[in-house]
Amino acid sequence: MSSQKFKLYFPFIIIGFIGVMLVLTMKLFTGGDTQQAGGDGFQHATVLSPPKSIMPFLLTDHNGNKFTERSLEGKWSFLFIGYTSCPDICPPTFTTFKFAAQQFERLGMKDVNFILLTVDPETDTPDKLSKFVTAFNKDFIGLTGPMDNITDLTKDLGLFHMKTPMEQMDHSKMDHSQHENMADMKKPMIEIKHAGSVLLISPKGELYASFSPPIEVDHLVQTLVRIAPPK
Repeated sequence: MSSQKFKLYFPFIIIGFIGVMLVLTMKLFTGGDTQQAGGDGFQHATVLSPPKSIMPFLLTDHNGNKFTERSLEGKWSFLFIGYTSCPDICPPTFTTFKFAAQQFERLGMKDVNFILLTVDPETDTPDKLSKFVTAFNKDFIGLTGPMDNITDLTKDLGLFHMKTPMEQMDHSKMDHSQHENMADMKKPMIEIKHAGSVLLISPKGELYASFSPPIEVDHLVQTLVRIAPPK
């Protein structure tokens, strides 16, 4: 990995590590076990054994339809949390999803979902989510809903996210053209930090495995092919 790519992913590697630790802690207290990356042939994923049940939840998909824990049943799903205006990790992750989906289709594995769960529901309307996810693949899914519902679900999944104030721009150094946008610049500037991990959810609607960043196409494809070989 290049030093530039490492700098991009490093904060999300740390956040992803925290998320994995949360999942492992939950499994410890519920009596479950895990197969670490590299164990039992899984080189790129942490597999939960047994899989973890997911709490009931109520969200809305990018088409404005109700989406619950039951909506996850019947297909394997790769889930990622983020937001449509994310400046760094989200676009490359969904580019990875795009190419992984193409590989699964070539293998005849069409029952695979790719999901973005927004952590910025105030901004990410169903329409905005639709434009984002379908730009990568018409079958990708975007989820939004009340912030409390999203926070409860991300906690259950062991995925970290938080809003922090961004560094404010020094207005004294702006030229005249920049001052024309002063009204926008007076708005609070918020940065959303979130986990860079991808979760794999089984057709039973259970948390099955997690992938730490950087997320690679081959890691997703090879792992799922091993778990559920194409027929």
